[in-house]
Amino acid sequence: MKKEKFFNGLESFLKGLSWMSIAGIVMMLFAGIYSLWILKGANQMLDTLFIVGSFLFILLPFFGQFAGPAGLLDEFGARTDIPLVGKIIIFLFVFPFTNMWLLITVDAVFNFLPDFREALIQGKDPIVVQALKQEYDTQFWAIVILTCFLMIGAGFLFRKIFMKKIQKKFS
Repeated sequence: MKKEKFFNGLESFLKGLSWMSIAGIVMMLFAGIYSLWILKGANQMLDTLFIVGSFLFILLPFFGQFAGPAGLLDEFGARTDIPLVGKIIIFLFVFPFTNMWLLITVDAVFNFLPDFREALIQGKDPIVVQALKQEYDTQFWAIVILTCFLMIGAGFLFRKIFMKKIQKKFS
């Protein structure tokens, strides 16, 4: 009974994330198409809608970074017999791309990374612009790699610590 309750809650959470991702795709498409073809220009409301849609869309793959290594997807009959080359592609390309997308989306809202483009527009010295670009690149890639390792590591740690307890408790 408890096992079914736990996995029903997890299944509901995954379904909710899936629907949020679909809603995010629809929001991004609507905002992009409406802004480009109908308004033919920038609109702050549609830009915000695009950013929110982008964030909602990327939540499912971002959670997948944790759920895959944690073994949570195995309980729902997800394909676990992925060949080694497929796993390498997922861990080296898909997960970092997910983190890049999420970081760019969050940076679009909070602007916490140095903005070298603004310095370029203002006509600052090329040396200053180059230094800002280098600082941006360094911080961007450090955050992407750190987030990737933390999410995957947390998933493996969850599997090691909690899956035995969950299997004992619900068996």
